[in-house]
Amino acid sequence: MDNTKLTFMDLSKNGSYTIPENRISLNYTQTAKTLSLNKTISDKIRKDEYNYLRVGYTGYSAEVYFIFCKKQTSDSLAVNTKSKRINISSKYIVDKLVEVLGLQERSQHLCISGNCSNSSDYLTFKITKQ
Repeated sequence: MDNTKLTFMDLSKNGSYTIPENRISLNYTQTAKTLSLNKTISDKIRKDEYNYLRVGYTGYSAEVYFIFCKKQTSDSLAVNTKSKRINISSKYIVDKLVEVLGLQERSQHLCISGNCSNSSDYLTFKITKQ
């Protein structure tokens, strides 16, 4: 066998990772704290220009809501809508999500509801463990 000849991996079969429709991906480690939205939600946010994120939570019932809006508020975060899949890289948001939902430090999928907003000015999604 010739050890100098390159063998190429076939990346067409496993070259990309798809987040399931009703899920978001949480990367929660000591070095990275990021949330990745699935393609369907990312496309909707980008298409309708919901460029800002607000996060609401209740401590009593352990509920977290992501509210995407078109206008910036004093407590919103600008969302980078340029990438194919929207990622939220915020230690503060991820740490609060882990605290409220009682999660362990690891990467995992979380459930995301359909849009439950009653206004076209917002997209509102409930985030849960299961």
